[in-house]
Amino acid sequence: MHDFFTRFSRGEFTGPVACATAKGKITVKASYEYAGLLGHVIASNSNGLYLVDGGIFSKTDFRPDIKNLTLDGVDKSKKKYFQMNFKAAELDAETLEKLYSAIPYADTLLTLKPLEKQPYSIACGKKPPKPGGEKKDEFLKAGFDKSAMQQLLDEVFFGSGKTSFNEANVENTYEIMDFEVPADAKTPEDKRIMAKRAGKLRRKVTVDEETFEGVFEFKI
Repeated sequence: MHDFFTRFSRGEFTGPVACATAKGKITVKASYEYAGLLGHVIASNSNGLYLVDGGIFSKTDFRPDIKNLTLDGVDKSKKKYFQMNFKAAELDAETLEKLYSAIPYADTLLTLKPLEKQPYSIACGKKPPKPGGEKKDEFLKAGFDKSAMQQLLDEVFFGSGKTSFNEANVENTYEIMDFEVPADAKTPEDKRIMAKRAGKLRRKVTVDEETFEGVFEFKI
């Protein structure tokens, strides 16, 4: 989580956003921050094989955490930046669930296409957006069976107290107010990476035109 906030200076920034509609099935469109969470929901509710494309990206070396999984990925890691790419790899839902569970801190941007017909799938952009760039609120598109509705309410659109929805939206805004720089941070890069950010998270959830808002302080 700290790695995510190293991209922010003082000021106000648009955070993760997501919207969902429930018709024949549930469709969710969201910014990249939700890719790992939604991928995990898909893998934990589905079965069978998926055709997997995309990549895993992190400033933390995630490879030790997935070393016991049989993955058809290509290691593209460099110094201080770790990456694994997938191209038309066939992975089963159980393996994918273990993968997402093992590295929640990484940007796991995987497109999952089921090899047999089912409602669970996700299509993601190929790389994390650059810091400071325009927020892409349709970076990913995912499909779910309606049986996953409560899990989506609990993990994505939480705070409404609702048990069902036709439409749901969530918006997060970060206000970074202060920095705490450790004494051993010498270079400008070290100060940016090692500093703790203190501020507020403003969160707005709308479920079927009823809005719920909250403000939460954080230091991370």
